[in-house]
Amino acid sequence: PKDDEMFEYKGIEVAKAILSKEVKSLIKNIIESAILAKERKKAIKLFHDAYENYCNMTPEEIASRKKVNNYEKYKSDYNGDNGEFGKGTPHHVKSSINFNEALKKLNIDSKYPLIQNGTKMKHFYCKKNAYGYESIGFIDQYPKELLNVVIPNYKYMFEKNVIPVVSKIFQIIGWPIPAIGCEEY
Repeated sequence: PKDDEMFEYKGIEVAKAILSKEVKSLIKNIIESAILAKERKKAIKLFHDAYENYCNMTPEEIASRKKVNNYEKYKSDYNGDNGEFGKGTPHHVKSSINFNEALKKLNIDSKYPLIQNGTKMKHFYCKKNAYGYESIGFIDQYPKELLNVVIPNYKYMFEKNVIPVVSKIFQIIGWPIPAIGCEEY
């Protein structure tokens, strides 16, 4: 079999629609490299290299994908004065409300389409920021005006989207999952 046919993925989240093709490719590379390396130290180095590559990806590449439903319902429960969401507001809907609010705060809401009910959007968890957002969404391209205000939390996104998949394979092999940026190899 050709190299790209050597591994068949069944019952593992590599095929999840919420992940970008770049993140899926990175996960497959970690898994296949770990299996082929057959050596924990090599696998740890590959894992750390993959994390470094992940941290160099764009917000568009690391963002999770989701379709927004019931936007108006959750938006009506949102308190714009203190930034609090109504009980039970799904994470991706919070991200979409945050995006729309950020565009308004920066006075660029006429430049970019707002996220609304039925919009297919991308979202990511972000580092501490002036707006107090935990996450933010966007449609297709992350606005450059937001890049200095709300930036992705790459470590948390890696822990959320990559590690759960990779850790299953490491567990099967009998290896502990490496700590990000801590373990020596």
